[in-house]
Amino acid sequence: MFNDCYTPSFANGDPAFVDISTSSGTPTSFAIPATQRTNATTPATNVVLERPKKKAKVDAKEASIHDAIGNYMAQSSTAFLKIADSVGFEDQLAAKKEKVFGELEKLELELLDMFAPHAIIVSAEENVDTFYGIPENYRQAWVEAVLAGKIKLKTT
Repeated sequence: MFNDCYTPSFANGDPAFVDISTSSGTPTSFAIPATQRTNATTPATNVVLERPKKKAKVDAKEASIHDAIGNYMAQSSTAFLKIADSVGFEDQLAAKKEKVFGELEKLELELLDMFAPHAIIVSAEENVDTFYGIPENYRQAWVEAVLAGKIKLKTT
């Protein structure tokens, strides 16, 4: 029955298994037939390696161009950061201005008395900062002082 089964073997026909059968029950041979191994990735022909190329020297004109581009990139980066900060600041200021009327509604004021302080507060960023810098429990008195002309705010 053993002969009917597949027996692995090497390309030269030698069996690929180890014979461990003995009469005493101890292995007699652990020899595996030696076969010549080949590397499939090695090309069949000799490859001539190229000499490494010498690094080209950078002349003064080319070096000055590199320096100029480096300086330009650094200055551009600084300018872009300033632009991004100013755009971000404008967005924050706009969001604060939108909330001013809602904050005025929380106070005990007549509707018509809310319009004048609102127009004055949103007219300049310093006024917006001043309005939000006042604690909420003092805003009523502050707005009444603005309406009475006791506090002068910047107007554009």
